[in-house]
Amino acid sequence: MKPFAVWMISAALLAPTLAAAEVYTWTDANGNKVYSDQPPPSVNARRMSVRAPRRRPRLRPGRQEG
Repeated sequence: MKPFAVWMISAALLAPTLAAAEVYTWTDANGNKVYSDQPPPSVNARRMSVRAPRRRPRLRPGRQEG
């Protein structure tokens, strides 16, 4: 198999995995809400699941009647 084809198949299989990310949230000592992909071990962080936004369909220019 050609290297380009192998790369394309790998990218297609890994794309859904990369679209979702784990994000943690917690409140720091100053009362600020913090979001990160790696929580510090000393805090009680809550895990959130974040997904890529849905793609909107492209709008096509229409013809004006009148």
